[in-house]
Amino acid sequence: MKNRNMSILIISLVLITLLFAFADFSLSKEMTTSSFKSDKVTAGDIEKDIGNIDLYIDGSINIDESIRMAIKERLEEKGLKITPINRLEDSHGPVLGIYIDRDEYTYTPVFCKSTLDIIIKVSTNGSAQYLKKWTDDNFPAEVKNGEMYYKCNIIIENESKGIISQKAYDSLMGAEIVKEICSNLPSELY
Repeated sequence: MKNRNMSILIISLVLITLLFAFADFSLSKEMTTSSFKSDKVTAGDIEKDIGNIDLYIDGSINIDESIRMAIKERLEEKGLKITPINRLEDSHGPVLGIYIDRDEYTYTPVFCKSTLDIIIKVSTNGSAQYLKKWTDDNFPAEVKNGEMYYKCNIIIENESKGIISQKAYDSLMGAEIVKEICSNLPSELY
């Protein structure tokens, strides 16, 4: 009898663990805040129809492919023509670079907390050098007519309480990443 009860207990714990790790459910209360600081430098008039823009996404965390695709789709809905690239050196024109860093991440089935730092950089002339220096706040010394350089720092903070699976929490944070990136791009891109 003891062995049977122990087996049931172990199987129940394994099933509960798998449920929280892989199922997508949430009965929680979330509080998300975000803040941003942006700056840009331009020279002359920026062409309204930039055309194709290369999209480069990097970070200290593993960026899920669904986040990449959601950013691409949302930007294409706004009228941009997006070409994802795997290396900044592959850029041959205007480039949008996004760097995502996770400062804090706590997950338990009843309490989750995250702080994400996102850096967005745009170069209308495709300057990979400008984008490579993610944390550098300096713009290039020389800006030619029709060029724009843009930088935006976004901080997303989330705290969720209640019952939430890890998959649901990661989906929630992914949606916040996409929303904040797409709503904090310079108007000159559209």
